[in-house]
Amino acid sequence: VTDFTVSKFAVGTGVENRELKGEAQSFPAETETVFCFLDAKDIAADIQVVFVWFYNGKEANRTPLTLKQGARWRTWAAKGVAGRKGDWKVELQYANGAVVTSLPFKVE
Repeated sequence: VTDFTVSKFAVGTGVENRELKGEAQSFPAETETVFCFLDAKDIAADIQVVFVWFYNGKEANRTPLTLKQGARWRTWAAKGVAGRKGDWKVELQYANGAVVTSLPFKVE
């Protein structure tokens, strides 16, 4: 039994009308903020997840969010990245730290 299904996990430059905008794997250094967007489906019960951001291999931020039971839940977290060139990664984790999925991206 899975707690939920990840339909989409991606990064971009904004969220409008609960949809990701400016989706990419690389962002210019002048990008102010990167958004990580999660589209979850078939959520069996309310569950807490954590968006964990890594910059050059070190944890930079964590954002806990709750997915509500139901057919679909869309949510996102944002991280300021302006001028912070290098390798980034965002992980979607369960509250216990187990990794659901991860996504690397660059700021160049």
